[in-house]
Amino acid sequence: MYRMRMNTARLLVTALTVLTAAAPAAADILVEVIGPAQWGADDADLGLAGGIVEDFEDSALANGLQIEISDAAGNFTGTGWTSLPNTFDPINGDPFGDSFELGVWDGTKVLVNTTNNQSQSYGSPDWRPVSLYVPSGTEWIAVATQQVTINHVLFVNGVALSRLGSYGMDISVGRNGLLIVRSTDPEEPIVSVSFGGRGDAFVIDHVVFADTPAVSSSEAAWSRVKALYR
Repeated sequence: MYRMRMNTARLLVTALTVLTAAAPAAADILVEVIGPAQWGADDADLGLAGGIVEDFEDSALANGLQIEISDAAGNFTGTGWTSLPNTFDPINGDPFGDSFELGVWDGTKVLVNTTNNQSQSYGSPDWRPVSLYVPSGTEWIAVATQQVTINHVLFVNGVALSRLGSYGMDISVGRNGLLIVRSTDPEEPIVSVSFGGRGDAFVIDHVVFADTPAVSSSEAAWSRVKALYR
């Protein structure tokens, strides 16, 4: 009887070891949110000087940035747009209302979480998760959002972290703030950030990411993230 229990215990330990080894390990990630009161502030004043900026004013995305809208089931492929299918003006180009007008950080255009980057009926359940990719790797990335009304889980490099509200994001129909995700491990740069789903309609503007050269392991990190979507 004792021997059988010992064998069972060994099997359990072995199984747990295998599961632990298979689970993706998160790098040392720091997440912060700059509140709505500083919406539209200069990057230098926010500690983001020198970054590459995407303002969604035209269809071409900043070099090094990809964006993917999930499929209807909320799944990602791991490969995103390098140019937008359309631009979206939430003030003059939304036939359904004015829910996204506060989402403009600079210029007049934003990204909305639909498959064609155009608004749709506010009552539609087909508002989808968004993933932002920097395949070459970056030390940090910042994302301004408006009308995130569900406290979504934040995924970084394919790994689930805490919910957005736990970092101080204002979960509301107004301006949520500027989400900043940093890696403190040069061997594990940020290659993807994603959140959303459950019919939550929101917009993104003013994505900024560090113009840091790809570190030696960024290709491996990107390959691991893409493998999660296969």
